[in-house]
Amino acid sequence: MLKIAFIAHDRKKEEMVNFVTAYENVFTGLELYSTGTTGQRILDVTQLKIHRFMSGPLGGDQQIGSLVAQDELDLIIFLRDPLMAQPHEPDITALLRLCDVYGIPVATNIATAEARLTSVVQDALNSEVTKRTVKDVLSTDRDKIMQGVQQRLVDDAKTFGIEIVDVRIKRVDFPPSVADSVYQRMKSERQQVANELRSTGGAEGEKIRADADRQREVLIAEAYRDAQKIKGEGDAKASALYAESFGRDVQFAQFYRNLDAYKASFSKKSDVMVLDPSSEFFKTMRGTGAVAAPAKR
Repeated sequence: MLKIAFIAHDRKKEEMVNFVTAYENVFTGLELYSTGTTGQRILDVTQLKIHRFMSGPLGGDQQIGSLVAQDELDLIIFLRDPLMAQPHEPDITALLRLCDVYGIPVATNIATAEARLTSVVQDALNSEVTKRTVKDVLSTDRDKIMQGVQQRLVDDAKTFGIEIVDVRIKRVDFPPSVADSVYQRMKSERQQVANELRSTGGAEGEKIRADADRQREVLIAEAYRDAQKIKGEGDAKASALYAESFGRDVQFAQFYRNLDAYKASFSKKSDVMVLDPSSEFFKTMRGTGAVAAPAKR
């Protein structure tokens, strides 16, 4: 069982009470000691069991020092007031000297204790995380990591008088020294994937456009073929009708052709032709050889 002693100067007693209250569940079940007034202040607000010695100026520091000399303590939390001279300063100096001689850890302020503990936790966590990949940390080996960290912390935390009950990983962050390089690598990988997708999409697009162009050309060719076929059939039928009609009356056919010639020659008001009036072109206009109207049947 861990053995811890609490000492606090007058202006630090409130801070000590707040600290012990915050970590009451940690200190519960441990063997606790304190100087007189500090211990009473803690007992007033907690359910902890504390063995109280005399007040510091009355010999309490020396009594705790005797426990140090007998190797009966694992940790001393001594919140000192560096701005106030103490009447029993020699006793304080002697106690700290004993701690140095016997290797008993002393936390003289809360920030130091918490910072030291945070460092130990971070080292243990880093040791476990670096053995695994990011995927393992975030999924499959999460429980194993927490168990490994807890096992590593049990012995280290004892030097602070703290019992590690459980460890939980709330989030995983990269150290600032590698966070940027990891981000750049992730960015490069995403850009590579994006470029591959663009390349694949571009190739598929070209393939689709080529197929669409081919189908368009085929449709146009087939439509042109069908149109020419229909046109040819129409021209053939028209020629057959003309031939049949003109074959019945040759003079009318000649007259019709002359009218077509006039129509084509004078399609615009600005059309001008200079011809000899006796030309065959005006034969129909002169009435010479005009075709009589076909008899009614």
